[in-house]
Amino acid sequence: MRTLYFEINGQTLRKIDNFSGIIKGSKQYLKCHFTVKDPEWIGIGMVAVFENGDGTYAVAVQKDGSCMVPDEVTDGSYFKVSVVGVSGRNKKITTNKELINQGGQYGDFR
Repeated sequence: MRTLYFEINGQTLRKIDNFSGIIKGSKQYLKCHFTVKDPEWIGIGMVAVFENGDGTYAVAVQKDGSCMVPDEVTDGSYFKVSVVGVSGRNKKITTNKELINQGGQYGDFR
């Protein structure tokens, strides 16, 4: 399993660590981990939102800050991820979208 690391500060989502060499077509392999750097995010529920050309998919972020990347977004050459935080009835925080390139393709065994 490969973990993609992100940091949340205010409404900014930022990739940290190495995002090179991600190959499209993997299933149940990519995982995201979100580290919160802003006290406004602590203790609120988080949902990771994944997008590609085919649709948008929301995944609950676990208490440890992680979630699996949905299989529906791993077949294309890229996907985007953002995070939404919700607390109570009225508070909602959204982040920017980060682009994840999946440069290779499955079935390419040269």
